[in-house]
Amino acid sequence: MDSNGEEKESSKSLYNFLQDREVDVNKLKEKKIDCKVILEMDDRELSKFIPRYGDRVLVRSFLRKQNSPNTRNPKRKSKGAKKDEIIKLGKQIFFGKDGISKLGSVADFNFEIKNFEGEVVDDTFSVGDLYTATGLTLLTFYILLTPVEEESLPKLSLPKKSVKIDEQHEKEQTDEKEQDENDLTHSVGTDIIAEAMLSLGVADFDGGDSLDSIPDFFEHIAFLEPENIDVPGDFSLPVEEPATLNEALTQNQNGPMVLNDFRVSHPSPMMTETQKIRVHRSDLLNDMITIFKQQDIIQRKLMFEYVNEIGSDLDGVSRDVYSSFWIEFLRCSSEGEECRVPALNSRWQADEWMSIGRIMAKGYQDHQIFPLQLSKVTTIVIAFGEETVTSADLFNYFLHFVSQTDRDLIQAALKDDLKGEDKDELLDLLERFQCSINPSKDNMKSIIDKIAHKELIQKPKYAMDNMAITCRETFMGTFLSVDKLLEIYVNLEPTPRKFLKLLKVSPITNAENASLRFFQQYVRGQNTESLRKLLGFLTGSETITVPKIHISFTQLEGFNRRHIAHTCGPSLELTYSSYRELRMEMDSILSDDSCFVMNIA
Repeated sequence: MDSNGEEKESSKSLYNFLQDREVDVNKLKEKKIDCKVILEMDDRELSKFIPRYGDRVLVRSFLRKQNSPNTRNPKRKSKGAKKDEIIKLGKQIFFGKDGISKLGSVADFNFEIKNFEGEVVDDTFSVGDLYTATGLTLLTFYILLTPVEEESLPKLSLPKKSVKIDEQHEKEQTDEKEQDENDLTHSVGTDIIAEAMLSLGVADFDGGDSLDSIPDFFEHIAFLEPENIDVPGDFSLPVEEPATLNEALTQNQNGPMVLNDFRVSHPSPMMTETQKIRVHRSDLLNDMITIFKQQDIIQRKLMFEYVNEIGSDLDGVSRDVYSSFWIEFLRCSSEGEECRVPALNSRWQADEWMSIGRIMAKGYQDHQIFPLQLSKVTTIVIAFGEETVTSADLFNYFLHFVSQTDRDLIQAALKDDLKGEDKDELLDLLERFQCSINPSKDNMKSIIDKIAHKELIQKPKYAMDNMAITCRETFMGTFLSVDKLLEIYVNLEPTPRKFLKLLKVSPITNAENASLRFFQQYVRGQNTESLRKLLGFLTGSETITVPKIHISFTQLEGFNRRHIAHTCGPSLELTYSSYRELRMEMDSILSDDSCFVMNIA
């Protein structure tokens, strides 16, 4: 088939694939958008023709599979097929009908099949038997080629790094080093399969428990492509660049997101260097934004220290720094009430907003610090793009963007239940949002939808776009879907019940039991705002970011009497008291901002 025929066949397969997912392909055909064109389009351009994000991800994965040079995915074989049939199929794929490839003639080689563990496949096992034995949803076979007359082949120059298949192979490698340089004999069998596995990112392969990097879910039997191996001489298999997360994540139609490639670029690079950072509590916002302009800071292990404070960072100071940054950011640089969005200002340009994106990614990546007061719309747009926000989301989250009074007014207007001065207040509300449309029961919902889009997406768009540049990959790699992202708003939000489950304590005396009960009673009496502050005092973070809080007891009296928190533990030293005394002392501590100063080394 010529190249034009192949392109038409590929496009036909693509259109069929999209139609199976109920995507309208007429616009694609009308604009002559085929496989090659899609590969050149960015996500925003492609969204005009394929609106749903999941469909776009799957399309890119579909095209990547079609163009992959390293594997061949033949049609599914019968589960009754055995090794000789698989070898026959492999010969057809790699040597063609004429039995010739770059390796030479099919008659020049002996063929063997090994599985993903480097073991020779038993002749008596069928494909169905192997599926049952391994529990995999796709079997990957490796064709092992051994020259018929090994003694006639010159010695191969193999890479120094190798992979152990078994003890016998390790012994062969040791023996080989002791051979004379002019020895022309060498067995290429297990080295071909070993190097092939190495090229696919499988390190220290010993047939045992080092298989974490090989996914156990596929759609076809896959053969390793051997056509790039030159015999005799050096051989190598091309190593593809790691797929981007956008391309590698695919939506399983029957279940959750799955990874569809051997290797995926991970959004959290390995920490290669420790960097100690000193910040001023009084100017934390500017200090952090300046520091996080370093593009490689995500790759470093960070340890924080407050200027003129003596706290040592064993995670507690770091949690406090990130948490305090977001408190200050939401107070000074955001708009909204219960839920807020970034507010533009003349001081911050693209570099500053990208720096804030790094802070957002790094804080969650290292310590699960996340600004829960930031609107869910903002978070969704930053992580997955504007197209993933629904009109229902916009409306619901806008109601939490405005004050409770305005929320009640909007809901009354939608029910056409305005009375007396309520109509004047509604007009005043619309005027505050620069809306001059005369409201009625019929157009009220449409008016609110447009205002919501302007306030939650259009106005902060510059900030969100630049933040997304530096943190989208981290969030997409961590959460995989919008629903998973929104779960953090539930999981990290403190409640009395969640808080009490964190407490780890072993009271011994009656006095200790009484003190513990008083503290538990105090926790149950807190609202969300005061509970966040208490959690910040104990852990450095106003959200739930630690698995436990240790409680111990002290007998301090007089001026020395106080409850002492260690954020790095985290732990709390409780003094013996009555409930009234404990409540008075804890309220006094939390009402004073100096309680957050790190004054214990």
